[in-house]
Amino acid sequence: MGLQQQNKGNYTLRFRLRQRLIPYFNKRYIYKSLGTNKLQEAQAKAVTIKVKYNVILQVLPMLTQEQIQELVDNYIYEQLQQDKTDRATYGWGTIYGFAGKEYKNDAEASLDVVHYVLSEYKENLANSNYILKKY
Repeated sequence: MGLQQQNKGNYTLRFRLRQRLIPYFNKRYIYKSLGTNKLQEAQAKAVTIKVKYNVILQVLPMLTQEQIQELVDNYIYEQLQQDKTDRATYGWGTIYGFAGKEYKNDAEASLDVVHYVLSEYKENLANSNYILKKY
């Protein structure tokens, strides 16, 4: 699956992109830290990332170049949002929050913003003109 454990114990996922998708991602490999040193948790996160990538592969023959780029952009955006969620959940990195709102701690503030962004993303996805058909 491409799981590797780094020096500090955290797992990373690395896999090669299909040749046709390289221009859309502007790279040859997906390389992502999974933010955990627990094998089962790393495997679960890796499967989620790979399944979403495999969805792109399944619909690839049916899409135009613009639709492929939009799907890849959404994939990348979703991965970045997951990073924000992880950072908010564990209290790592940059802290986000809505001005004037009271929070118990920094993680709660960041998580509030992440939930808002994810709900916006889900609404946009629900209103998109993509449909997935199994043949």
